[in-house]
Amino acid sequence: MSTLSTAASALLLIAVALCPLGLRAQGDPIRETGSFRSDTVDLRYELDRPSGKGPFPVVIFVHGSGRVTRDEMLNVVPKFVERGFAVFRYDKRGVGESGGTFRGVNAATSVEVIPELARDAAAAYRTACQSRAIDPK
Repeated sequence: MSTLSTAASALLLIAVALCPLGLRAQGDPIRETGSFRSDTVDLRYELDRPSGKGPFPVVIFVHGSGRVTRDEMLNVVPKFVERGFAVFRYDKRGVGESGGTFRGVNAATSVEVIPELARDAAAAYRTACQSRAIDPK
């Protein structure tokens, strides 16, 4: 099993464990797309959520060190949405439709790059929480 699929499985298990039993989304999921700003860079995102009245808890997919787009975890999105979670995914800076320059994380760059990626993740959270459909708690 790849690291990516292991991480996805772990996230799915956590989400299922936190979700009340029997909670199932009704109707077709809703997908919103857009961009958000982190530092001076625009990052493209998709927010998938159950139809119906929210607010919904949100799962935000944050990247590892590689070139990752918002489609990398697309196969697990339906599992979260059908259990009542919204899912926020974004293209890493410099990858896919996001602006900026991709910089890999390694021993030489980690002191600079990890805080930059953390700011991107924080900006993703703030953006997701601006939606009325999302429960920021």
